[in-house]
Amino acid sequence: MDSTRPLYDPKPLTPRMVDVLELLCQGLTNKEIGARLFISEMTVRDNLQRSYQRLGVEKRIPAAIAWTQRRDAYLATVDAMHATMCGTARCAACCVKDED
Repeated sequence: MDSTRPLYDPKPLTPRMVDVLELLCQGLTNKEIGARLFISEMTVRDNLQRSYQRLGVEKRIPAAIAWTQRRDAYLATVDAMHATMCGTARCAACCVKDED
């Protein structure tokens, strides 16, 4: 382990990283994740490597464990940020519109 590299990167995960981590937690391989998300294995690998750094882990199983432990808190934070940005009305860009 490189002692100059920080163990944890506090930057938030991107939506694509979340997608990749969710499929990782289901036990899919990089090839299977790529096929599901219509991205290359190299893109999957790159997203996982950045996710590992942001979660403070170095391998797949610890990443799956870390994501499982942090998922609810992370998604609640994202939902709160979204509500703040969009206000009380649902936005056409990212929210499902209510049908009256």
